[in-house]
Amino acid sequence: MVPQELARACILLAMALLCEALTSDDFCRQTSYLQGPPLNDEFPQDRIVAIGDVHGSLSSLLQVLFKAGIVVSDSVCEWSSESPPTLLVQTGDVVDRGPSSLESWRCLSNLQAKSRLMGAKHNVVRLLGNHELLWLIGDTVYKNTAHDTPDVVKELTQQIKEDIMAGNVVGAFAVDPAFKGHRILFSHAGLRPQMYNQLSARISQSRGSVEGEGEKATTPTARDLATFINTKLLFDVNRCAAIGARCMLKDAIYGVGAERGGYEVGGCFWTDWSVLQKSKPVDEGLTQVVGHSLEKASIRSLPNVEAICIDVALYLNGQGYLELTSAGHFIAHEKKKRGWHARDLTQEACIRRTNETKRNEMK
Repeated sequence: MVPQELARACILLAMALLCEALTSDDFCRQTSYLQGPPLNDEFPQDRIVAIGDVHGSLSSLLQVLFKAGIVVSDSVCEWSSESPPTLLVQTGDVVDRGPSSLESWRCLSNLQAKSRLMGAKHNVVRLLGNHELLWLIGDTVYKNTAHDTPDVVKELTQQIKEDIMAGNVVGAFAVDPAFKGHRILFSHAGLRPQMYNQLSARISQSRGSVEGEGEKATTPTARDLATFINTKLLFDVNRCAAIGARCMLKDAIYGVGAERGGYEVGGCFWTDWSVLQKSKPVDEGLTQVVGHSLEKASIRSLPNVEAICIDVALYLNGQGYLELTSAGHFIAHEKKKRGWHARDLTQEACIRRTNETKRNEMK
């Protein structure tokens, strides 16, 4: 180990030992941990393409990427020279179930690395899913036993850690300020109101500590939420990597709600789509884009596109992706029995609002 790496490991170990004595509220007061890398203020890309859970299905992933005009073919994971400037977002759960978890991870990593050599033309955002979280804590019960050998599990788990520490994989991503008129928060499973309120309180607490004004109630932006989640994730993974242990992820953001068999409020990695369907929007004018809750070849949205679920069950050969076009419309691309179809979710929302207005006027 070179001296710089040894020094870094010692610092992270000291942070880990210190953190053992800290509660979640104490973490909020450690202001140096809240200064995560800034998210982009400007998006030079023409469109956003978002893809949901992969679950080890490289073949389905490549077919969707090819249909979206991102890769050169449905069998080669390389950027197409004809692809329009694109921000690609993948919402996590790359591992487990299918036969190609490692290969799928490498494909997305390759696209991300190559995009950084293309200037402002392309960008790739990779999110962490609950299945990657399970691997980090040593739980690989859903792995493909025929392909995910112990060596593969060890290699990919290490790669997940390294990608988080390098900022290549994050817990949430905010398009805020707006892109094509939309403010968006991408996460694997979404924020329910109770978790949004918890995070708002913690962010306010951390701001008050930074500004020396005690706890200060403020309304967080989507960027505030993403930065807090990402900084906490980075801190926790750095800690477990420094001591060479499995990650003990006990913060509320990793919590499992009752709808998924847990006993906690439920954080942004475990929220079921049914919870978002029944909840009020966490922030007026904000669209949450999530995966996690599958429905084969079906992209679902709430009435005013306050939330969109894009888990189309790729590992079951369901295919689909979400596109935010240069015209500012959310388009759901889905492959049905008779081929690919596109639905304008933005237009559907406008029609629903118009119909609601007419019904109210008739009362």
